[in-house]
Amino acid sequence: MATNNAINNIQFSGINTVAFLAAGANTYTPTAGMKYCIIELQAGGGASGGNAATLNQSSCSGSGGGGAYGRIFATAAQIGASAPVSNGAGGSGGGGGATNGNPGGNTTITIGGGTPWTANGGGGGTGISDSASSMISAAPGNGGNFSSGTNATLICSISGNMGGYGFSSGAAILPAMRAQAGGSFYGSTVCPGPQADGNLYGTGRGFGGAGRISPPSNTFNQNGLTGGQGFIIITEFF
Repeated sequence: MATNNAINNIQFSGINTVAFLAAGANTYTPTAGMKYCIIELQAGGGASGGNAATLNQSSCSGSGGGGAYGRIFATAAQIGASAPVSNGAGGSGGGGGATNGNPGGNTTITIGGGTPWTANGGGGGTGISDSASSMISAAPGNGGNFSSGTNATLICSISGNMGGYGFSSGAAILPAMRAQAGGSFYGSTVCPGPQADGNLYGTGRGFGGAGRISPPSNTFNQNGLTGGQGFIIITEFF
């Protein structure tokens, strides 16, 4: 039996969710009978930089920033027959050899042919080369911000978090501490501690790639780590 609820004096009797989880362009076509919808946009996270490793030196590249998040409200009349959407991919890691990480992709929806609503992707972290003479740092990627569009109403927006700085220990042989990546509204990161390494340190969506470490025993270059992918979730009310 259908229930009758009210949100801000708008009556509805049912709810449906449409999700775009894969990266890339698509089209949102409202389900028949939809009265209004709430649209969530999560951008992709930036990747960390690559690492140029040298024996007896420890270093960590700069980590990626988290992608922005936004939530908007639109009526069926505003959406019309359809609305183009694009879901941002996570940024790809910088190549081994001190290459900067790539930014995360933007997540967008364009309503009624107007200005797109855009959750901007997180920035990529800086690559690093070991320095035998002095300690140096590798800058992180900035968190993405949210850009308002037209033909809908903004409910809230949250910028992604900036990533963490990496470093090279110089002549001193110090443990390589991972630079924690920037989190997002729907993605969190962890910092495993000294000398730990792996493929991905984050859960959810839109988190940045953690800084890539090189312990003193490593002699090979390492690629940066990929950022978390974004998504679009549309909750329809009938």
